[in-house]
Amino acid sequence: SWRVVADDVIPNGLGGNRTGVSDPLVVATDAGFTMFYAARSGGGVVRMRRANSTDGLNFTPSGSDLLDSEEDWDSLEQLPHFLEVIPSGVRLWYAGYDGGRFRIGTATANDPDGRFAPEPSEFQSWTFGTGLPGSFDDSGVKDPVLALDASGVPHLFYSGFDGDIWHMGHALFDGSEWTRDVDEDTDESIPCMVGVSLTISGGGVQSLVAYARN
Repeated sequence: SWRVVADDVIPNGLGGNRTGVSDPLVVATDAGFTMFYAARSGGGVVRMRRANSTDGLNFTPSGSDLLDSEEDWDSLEQLPHFLEVIPSGVRLWYAGYDGGRFRIGTATANDPDGRFAPEPSEFQSWTFGTGLPGSFDDSGVKDPVLALDASGVPHLFYSGFDGDIWHMGHALFDGSEWTRDVDEDTDESIPCMVGVSLTISGGGVQSLVAYARN
């Protein structure tokens, strides 16, 4: 069974925490552990922060926001969710919110404790946006998780919002852009997992977490 061994890891008043913290993402490093998290300010704005630990239980927050500035699309909230290892270092996948909808962005650094820079796509500031009108994800996307198949093709799993309920979505990277699973007749995005009424998932499914072992 699970038992609590540490609580209030980022207490109020530290690490940007004014009215709460959420969305912890912990990765192992040569020096111990780095935790990315979302810190909520007194004004309700949520920014990504970072904290370090040698034992994985006691964390010391850094003194500033993870990204130097925000874009319009993530002006109100930034929520970390997945860290990808890339040849040049690491890529952090996160969700941004502008008061209207969530979108998915990425930022890169030389290592988890390095300086992160936003990584805009070719035509917009975010990496993965909402689907076509009428799709299950036309009102918001968040909670990105990346996985490589046996051929090395990247697969993106994410939560998609239709304005009423969250579902799970899937997209493939073709080398230049992400391609969603779509209905052949309408081109509308289709979910890879949906909630089932009268069950625990009846209100929707979201926030996939991935775990892998070598």
